[in-house]
Amino acid sequence: MNENSDLARELLANHDDPWLGVNLLSEFVFCPRAGLIESERSREDVGEDEEPPASVSYMPPHEISDIVWRIEQTTRGMARWLPVPAAACLITMVLAWRLGWVPAMAGLFVTACLAKPIFTSLEELRKLKELLAFAESRKPVVPDPKIEANQDVNWWELRKAHFEPVKPPRGLEDDATHLIGKPWRILTREGMQIPVFKKRIDGPNPTTVYRQHYARMAAYCYLLERATGAESPYGIILFGYTYTGVALNAKASRRHFREGLLAARQAIKDSQNSMLPPAPDPPDPCRGCPHGKPSVKKTSTADSGDGNPKTIGADGREYHSDCGDRFGWVPPHERAEKKQLRRA
Repeated sequence: MNENSDLARELLANHDDPWLGVNLLSEFVFCPRAGLIESERSREDVGEDEEPPASVSYMPPHEISDIVWRIEQTTRGMARWLPVPAAACLITMVLAWRLGWVPAMAGLFVTACLAKPIFTSLEELRKLKELLAFAESRKPVVPDPKIEANQDVNWWELRKAHFEPVKPPRGLEDDATHLIGKPWRILTREGMQIPVFKKRIDGPNPTTVYRQHYARMAAYCYLLERATGAESPYGIILFGYTYTGVALNAKASRRHFREGLLAARQAIKDSQNSMLPPAPDPPDPCRGCPHGKPSVKKTSTADSGDGNPKTIGADGREYHSDCGDRFGWVPPHERAEKKQLRRA
């Protein structure tokens, strides 16, 4: 707590410094231009990177009781539906006896279609039972708070070690630093409160942890210790919809948090005075950044509407992106290279 008090004094916000969400802070650490774009939007920090939406039925359960409930629900659903293909099969047999198998082929087709949900449910049931067996067979593992290197973790091993998950009802706020954030879950155990957030895995390096993730985790740990007085020596990143992840040491991650928060404040102040941050150098963050991903512009005009030249692809069509529109350039996104975009 003393270290966090010193950090709070170092990062003490002025009255005119903006409030920043932890998710927004991580965007600034990733790229100041991405941070500015996000700062001009209004979005709640929910402790998860944006991920393509998944069906509720395919969202992985994180409690053994949830797995058991899904098994019971799937079994009941199969029992309710089973009479339907069974009745269709009986009707088909009657048709075959009375009229022959040629006209009964339609009945066979209908029966097969009606039976498909049963086979789908059987496959889902198999996966759920495998997951239940896996979860129950894990041995307890507690990350070592003294190790500064990243430590591999598994959600079910943490649960076996009696880490109890809590979904925070609201964001954690710190008046001293004008910082607010809400991790996806908080794991509690023996006086510790461990933040958990999810990292998207649809990029080229799904399990690689970058500067913005260290900054985000250190910020959550800082907020938890300031708000609750509990120890938060590390945090957990889960990779997408999986149960695997890494534990990040809060102390080892603190530099990225401190530097990122100071830089974010300065970038916002500079933008208010029409001073925009330079493009990333090297431009590696741009290659897969969603803000720089180009799409075809729906309306074509003599210029882009803001005094900037048009962005034209090799196909002759006009393109744009959030980052390109905001900063008047062609972000070096991998798709922009494929389309051979240029300013015209």
